Amino acid sequence: MTEVAEKPGATGRSWIKWLLVASLALNVLIVGVVIGAFVRGGGGGRGASQNLIGFVSSLPAERRQDLMKRTASVRPELKALRQQSRAATRERMAAITAEPFDRARYISAQTRQIETETKIRMLMRDIVADTAAGMSLDERRAFLRWRPAFRAPGSDDSEMEPPKKP
Repeated sequence: MTEVAEKPGATGRSWIKWLLVASLALNVLIVGVVIGAFVRGGGGGRGASQNLIGFVSSLPAERRQDLMKRTASVRPELKALRQQSRAATRERMAAITAEPFDRARYISAQTRQIETETKIRMLMRDIVADTAAGMSLDERRAFLRWRPAFRAPGSDDSEMEPPKKP
């Protein structure tokens, strides 16, 4: 009789090698997507802001300084509110992971976080309104062109023209 010699290490688990290759390929893909997001500015860091304040930073230095002076007095308040928001978030997370769970503590912490975030939004509303009030019509239109996300789908720049008088 003739015996078939088995290759060393061939135990019927060759699929594991392919599984590891597929896993490596998936990891490389995920890393590529994350790096691509950061390169394009979508990484959530302090990259180029896509709001009105970010647009102002793209203006010439003299104009930018003039507009930023309009909001200088409220920026310390905004910084303090952001610190309060982070503290409220930590408090909420501590409340939800406490054992035993204290429903009243969690609701209280969540309420503080919501109230702080609402104050931040209201202050940002005022900052944007004050900044826009100091901008010319051409600058406000340029902002809309600069940030396409503010335009409705299918809109074009002609929609940013002021209404024509009859």
